[in-house]
Amino acid sequence: MLGLDPKAARATWTVAAIIAFFWLLYTAREAILVFIIATLLAYMIAPIVDFVNRHTGWRLPLWASMVIVYVFLVAAVVSGALTLGGRIVEEAGLLALRIPQLLSDKSTTLPLPHWLEIYRPQIEAFARTQLGSLADYALPALQTAGKSLLAGLAHLLYIILVPILSFFFLLDAKQIRASLLEMFHDDDQRRLLQKFMEEVHKLLGHYIRALFGLATAAFIFYALFFEIAGVPYALLLALIAGVLEFIPVAGPLLGAVIATVVAAASGYTHWGAMVIFFALYRIFQDYVIQPYLMSSGVEVHPIAVLFGVLAGEQIAGVPGMLLSVPLMAIARILYRLALHGVDAE
Repeated sequence: MLGLDPKAARATWTVAAIIAFFWLLYTAREAILVFIIATLLAYMIAPIVDFVNRHTGWRLPLWASMVIVYVFLVAAVVSGALTLGGRIVEEAGLLALRIPQLLSDKSTTLPLPHWLEIYRPQIEAFARTQLGSLADYALPALQTAGKSLLAGLAHLLYIILVPILSFFFLLDAKQIRASLLEMFHDDDQRRLLQKFMEEVHKLLGHYIRALFGLATAAFIFYALFFEIAGVPYALLLALIAGVLEFIPVAGPLLGAVIATVVAAASGYTHWGAMVIFFALYRIFQDYVIQPYLMSSGVEVHPIAVLFGVLAGEQIAGVPGMLLSVPLMAIARILYRLALHGVDAE
């Protein structure tokens, strides 16, 4: 009819529908990211809710246990902000003022051992590059946070939405799972979907809780060492290192580099001890903390993790780096189920 090939028309419509679908995903990327973060937060909170449900002396409905957990978490966050937040903001402001001076003052020299003197130009150029990156991306946001409050109301709304969405995800998790299963009438398809959801549920819950544990441990150990060793901007650098633990492979290395460069450029002369501490802590984390927290792991090869982190940064920036490993692990689950069905192990 009208000289159109029905097969070609169907193929064209299919391609157009796929392109439109991915365009919609790209357009709604911020909202999708909010839902993903809310889901991960729900996985992180779920064990605490289960603990409250099991160990209270009286039977509480799920929503009541969740309210107790949320009140406790808000109190903990507020207490932490009041205890450490003021000093961290003060250190961030001081460092933000200090960095332009270090970048503009060419006479500033780093304290180096004699055997590294021949590499001084390269090391100082690298240090200034790292300081410039820190000044361009990290600290201005902290320094101007109060001034840009009105401009960031949309992001403030997202921050408020995340715990609210997490609350409803936890509350209605069983209903959401049942609704997804009801979409498939074929028994084999339903069993396959159920197996997939079970494995993804186990993976995400284990991964995000282990990652939060690693970040918390890094912050505590770094803060203790920096305070004892008299490292400048101790809490700020420990916080940066802890947050960067959420980025696999590259994050811990970047945190150590930033802390060392900032301390050395600020006149701290014992930065060699910092390097030794980072090496010892990395061994302790890789062979003690991480195996304990990630006993089952995500079963993704370290080379694949590094590739995923780099590719994720190119595709979606920091969110892509954070989500690269769980997405690769989910893809691995899909591949295994497609290959072996519900009997896949």
